[in-house]
Amino acid sequence: MIKESNLTHKEISEKCKLIGVNLNPSYISKLKTGKQPPASDEINKAIATVCGYEYQIENLLFEAYLEKAPDFIKELLNKTIQYLRESTKNTVTNQYSDEIKYDLSEYINNLSGYKVINNAIITMKSLNFGEINGDKVMQMPDDSMEPLIPRGATVHYEEIELVNDGDIIVVSINNSFQIRSCYSFGDKVLLIARDINSKPIEVIKNELIILGKVKYLVKEFH
Repeated sequence: MIKESNLTHKEISEKCKLIGVNLNPSYISKLKTGKQPPASDEINKAIATVCGYEYQIENLLFEAYLEKAPDFIKELLNKTIQYLRESTKNTVTNQYSDEIKYDLSEYINNLSGYKVINNAIITMKSLNFGEINGDKVMQMPDDSMEPLIPRGATVHYEEIELVNDGDIIVVSINNSFQIRSCYSFGDKVLLIARDINSKPIEVIKNELIILGKVKYLVKEFH
């Protein structure tokens, strides 16, 4: 998170101070290099927030607790995560072509341990990709299409041969999976979010992997 934020340790320290958490830049450096044991919940939340990774806070806290756990608990959880990860790949990738199977496998490999376990607990329909009553489904991974498609909603989609401007589609980009409205411009496709804070994504048309078009969604209520 620190590396991808492009913020210096001093800048992170100053931003954390603004939200009431005092951190020394050298302490942040030690956290980044692994020379410092996992930080407290308060510090982990602050760093995630100022680096723009609020949506990763639960993952970060889980990793911190896992690292602090007794060895036998750590070993048990790691084995469980690996088993669930492989089960998910075997269940999900069988539905797609070889090219998409590879992208899906890479995506699942990169899921956090917290995400793997949480998805399994919620049941198969809450896994990122799957099938319900013949429909292909995935869970909306972010806030980019709010308020139309809330984070966590179960999105039903179908494979299509032709995409029209304005269609909401499920796409694979650099081992990540996005749901966006699409518009064609010559040899490029512009993928547009509903959330004003999410930047448009520009992709060369023949490099875009389209999994399908959104049919409808089921919102999660808590």
